[in-house]
Amino acid sequence: MNHPKPSLFDYGGFMGYGYNGSTVFLYRLLRENSAVEDYALGDLLEVTASVDWILCKDVCIFGSEKVTLGWTVSDRDLFTEESAFLNSLLESKELKQNKTLEKRFLEMGLSGWLLAAFLGGVILNLMPCVLPVLSIKVFSLIEHARSDPSKRFIHGLMYSVGVILSFIALAIVLMGLRSLGEEVGWGFQLQDPFFITFLIILFFLLGLNMLGLFEIGSSFARLSNASISNRSDWLGSFATGILAAVVGAPCVGPFIGGVSGIALQVDTGLGILIFAMIGFGMAFPFLVLSWVPGLLRFLPKPGAWMVRFRQVMGGVLILSTAFLIWVVKQSVSFDGVLLVFVLLLFILLAGYLLGRWGRISESKATQRWAKLASLVLILVPGFIVGQHLDQLYDKAASKDIVYEDGVWEKWAESSVRAALDSGQGVFIDFTASWCLICQSNKALVLRKKKTEALFDKYGIRLFVADWTQNDPEITRALESYGRSGVPLYILKTPDGTEQILPQNLNYSLLETAVEGLFSEE
Repeated sequence: MNHPKPSLFDYGGFMGYGYNGSTVFLYRLLRENSAVEDYALGDLLEVTASVDWILCKDVCIFGSEKVTLGWTVSDRDLFTEESAFLNSLLESKELKQNKTLEKRFLEMGLSGWLLAAFLGGVILNLMPCVLPVLSIKVFSLIEHARSDPSKRFIHGLMYSVGVILSFIALAIVLMGLRSLGEEVGWGFQLQDPFFITFLIILFFLLGLNMLGLFEIGSSFARLSNASISNRSDWLGSFATGILAAVVGAPCVGPFIGGVSGIALQVDTGLGILIFAMIGFGMAFPFLVLSWVPGLLRFLPKPGAWMVRFRQVMGGVLILSTAFLIWVVKQSVSFDGVLLVFVLLLFILLAGYLLGRWGRISESKATQRWAKLASLVLILVPGFIVGQHLDQLYDKAASKDIVYEDGVWEKWAESSVRAALDSGQGVFIDFTASWCLICQSNKALVLRKKKTEALFDKYGIRLFVADWTQNDPEITRALESYGRSGVPLYILKTPDGTEQILPQNLNYSLLETAVEGLFSEE
């Protein structure tokens, strides 16, 4: 049963609860595929109910009546005036519950989609993996705040072009894979062991570089630390834009989940435009700093603090490397972790060679030897480890792993349907190990005893749809909600009502949603 809460009325000195005006009471009379199976097409299906009520104004009058409703069993849906009215009520209720800022943008059409994409791109700059890369460009701005404005303009433009083209390339690859029948979504790169290996190498190398283990003045360092005063280093700004996009693209922050889902459903040209707008949003803060000279006075002056800040950012990248190692562990256990540790030893050795013999003070021949040896020490073990991880991922995907996490169960459509048919509510956590927002919500909200007690109070079954590795069924389920990536949180009631919760959870928000849906049943 689903009906609004009654109001308190004063009936001539007697207090009571009731309704004023027209009120609709919703009842589930028959569950799906039950009882109807006993009827043939064309038969009359009748439901009879006894209705009792009390009507009060000056006096109270009791009433009772038996009513019968009849439908002809058909093989197709027939919408009557009454069904249209009830559907409008349910849609109105859902809109009130889910009218988030993101939903409002998505309902606006193209202008709203582009605005959501832009804001989502701006927010990507706050991701832990992206901040160290951006700090490199901010340092270059600080060091050259008084340089030729036209050169700053070009560097800001080249950085932005690098970011935007990277997102366009991502869109083309993603849409191309989907056109070939691959069921992939936003963040699919982090389901690939070779890309995970690449990111581990990249983050660890950048971290060691920022911590001062090695410096390369003419190649690697310029790739990530372009000098605004040198025209030949414009390529460095472009490369840094690519680097920022590569480390930021797998993240699903606010606005990204919904708008990326739309981008994969509309025509190719419009989808690419939406992805390009995400890239523009990501590049926008640095672009503004480069193009508006007045803003540079708000940046701190160059000093010793820059060395410390650079080291802190290096530490953040090392922590990001550790997070990726944890993702590998979640996917293929400690066998994968051991492989990664071996790879890190080779990278450390390569960094030592660069730091010892790759310095500018060494001869050109010595520098070339050190760089070549370091490249071999990185690429060869990296390729071998990537291959072995790929084999471990395949083995893990072929195993029927039993999910065990307390009261949480492994998601399956059949399990969800069975729970709803038994009269239980359902909460589904679409997640992945590599999703930082997912892990934050899990640690701070979803796996807390207080939260699990809230779900238990209302008899809600808890399911986890783990998308750490590619799972076509989970991909299709995400797409059915207009999403192309995780996180996604769904509350379902036995009467068919469901609510999509925001990506960033807190207990108060969750409690309000649960009580709003289940306290009226």
